[in-house]
Amino acid sequence: MDLPIITYDETEWAKTHTGNKVHKQHKIAGTQNIIIAGKTIVEKGVSIRGDLAAVKIGKCCVLKERCLIRPCLKIVSKKPTMWNVNIGDYVFIEEDCVINASQIHAYVHIGARSILGNGCVIRECSRVLPDTVVSPDALFPPFSTIGGNPENVWGLLARAVYRHGKQFQTVGELKDAVTEEWDKLQPSFLESLTQSMSNRLCQVMQKFGGPTSY
Repeated sequence: MDLPIITYDETEWAKTHTGNKVHKQHKIAGTQNIIIAGKTIVEKGVSIRGDLAAVKIGKCCVLKERCLIRPCLKIVSKKPTMWNVNIGDYVFIEEDCVINASQIHAYVHIGARSILGNGCVIRECSRVLPDTVVSPDALFPPFSTIGGNPENVWGLLARAVYRHGKQFQTVGELKDAVTEEWDKLQPSFLESLTQSMSNRLCQVMQKFGGPTSY
């Protein structure tokens, strides 16, 4: 299936000497730590946190609207350290995604509203289905199809806390935002997740460990 042709207003975009096209209404911080290889499109509202650690993005990538690219946190010598993000060539990230992975290899498609957990790694030629939540530190081999949302509560909280590319300057601000969104959760929602566990386990067995409808 061919992708549709999309036209852009040139006045809304900045073009670099390597062919990158960046929407002027971006939310990029720490540009000195961000390397984009070339011919990559960064759409409106995309947030790249180069102020936390280095971010490297390959050539011919597309970052759709309101995506958040954020370095992951790892413990090194018993100290918390922000880890660099490496995104390979020809990676397509759909809108409203939260990318907290340490590495995304080449030829990967990430569906809309997906959340890639802290420090996870997605290998070459893989596909992440829309609304997927990838667990922290997960490692997926090449040619994987990744789907499902095993952490519905955390996925819901992450989308609510970081909606519209929201950023936080301190840990205290982040804690307050998480607490506020947690208080908004309905008890009926939590009960429905608990009651669905038996169906979830059955689907996992029926799919032989593959993606389920949850």
